[in-house]
Amino acid sequence: MGFDFIIEYKKGKENIADALSRRHEVDDKYGGLCAPSQPVPHWIESIKEEVSTSTTMQELVQRIKQGEALGPWKLNYGLVLFKDKIFLSQNSTLATEIIKAISW
Repeated sequence: MGFDFIIEYKKGKENIADALSRRHEVDDKYGGLCAPSQPVPHWIESIKEEVSTSTTMQELVQRIKQGEALGPWKLNYGLVLFKDKIFLSQNSTLATEIIKAISW
């Protein structure tokens, strides 16, 4: 498969991969300040820019803000969401680029 690795047994506190069973130790050490992280795709900023520059999207944003847009529309940090999913206009130039980015 092209992988080159060695499996070693490490007991007790030497086993840093065993974080879940040592959660209380981490909480005690850091005062419970463990925060999850998640990657933010680079194209999110491009979508926000498109929303702010497209007249079609700006009209939709205004309708959402005024409560005139029919359906489950939301604004979230500069993104337009429909049914809690990012919405792109029909003539968006980003759709193909995003599909390429998420297709491996």
